[in-house]
Amino acid sequence: MARLRLMGQVLPGQKILMEMSHLLLPGPFDGRQSVVDFLTNYVNDVDLKHQMIDSFVEGLESNDTKDRQGSCEVLAILQDSSVVSRLAYIAQSDPSSQVRKQAKRALDTLGEDGRDALQQLQLSSHGFQGISVK
Repeated sequence: MARLRLMGQVLPGQKILMEMSHLLLPGPFDGRQSVVDFLTNYVNDVDLKHQMIDSFVEGLESNDTKDRQGSCEVLAILQDSSVVSRLAYIAQSDPSSQVRKQAKRALDTLGEDGRDALQQLQLSSHGFQGISVK
């Protein structure tokens, strides 16, 4: 199996990161495991991880649906609760139902904060706002 590696602690460009995130989505080429391995095993440097998170948060604003979907998936894999509010916004307002669904799945993986945000989204979609369920 091919392994993706980050050479010299330099983050690849935005376009390359977005293409990498596309490999996480269902399609003809199954590169998911290589990308997951890369994200979980080779990005141990905290500063590099935060740069990557920033890049994929930026990817949530892309005009390309696959970029937004892939960014949601990567943010779920990177497991950083700082992106919960961004994913919640995407889960509620993205024009693509596929991206909204991906954002909701990502929220579900982000611990209690993510699940709380997801629960609030579900309540607000049924007309309940400002209710906190504990």
